[in-house]
Amino acid sequence: MLINFLKDKRAKQAEVEHKGYICDVCEVNPIKGIRYKCSVRNDYDLCESCEAKGTHNTYPMLKIRDPSMAPANLICQYNSIPNIPASAQPEPIKVPVEQPKPQKAPESKKKNWIKYSGRFVKESFGDKYIVSPGQVIRKTWTFRNDGETSWPEDTLFI
Repeated sequence: MLINFLKDKRAKQAEVEHKGYICDVCEVNPIKGIRYKCSVRNDYDLCESCEAKGTHNTYPMLKIRDPSMAPANLICQYNSIPNIPASAQPEPIKVPVEQPKPQKAPESKKKNWIKYSGRFVKESFGDKYIVSPGQVIRKTWTFRNDGETSWPEDTLFI
């Protein structure tokens, strides 16, 4: 009985189509069965057979059985993964600050930039939290100042 259940489950999974997603190794289109999404590279997906061959073992992969359950966005930070390309990292926010002119300064109007640097630490609860209609919630995020400059009181994270 259990064996038949598992066979049926595998057969149903094999029929699932991930429309709009192409395997980046064998280029099957669309991916059928289980789709594997890279947790670091933005647009990198594998089909079941390519993932089983171990063609991608650089970064962790997200296993997606049902297309309706796939995340819209995936943001991960791994301390153990070195050499993440600079293009994949967010740019620090630069805010222009005018310094007072020295008395003997030339008349050029150059602006000095202060580099602010920060990092997301945690949130009060995850994105999969179910909120009922009309329910009032308070969600907070904790950020850490990784820079050498204090942030102004009116700093906004957008």
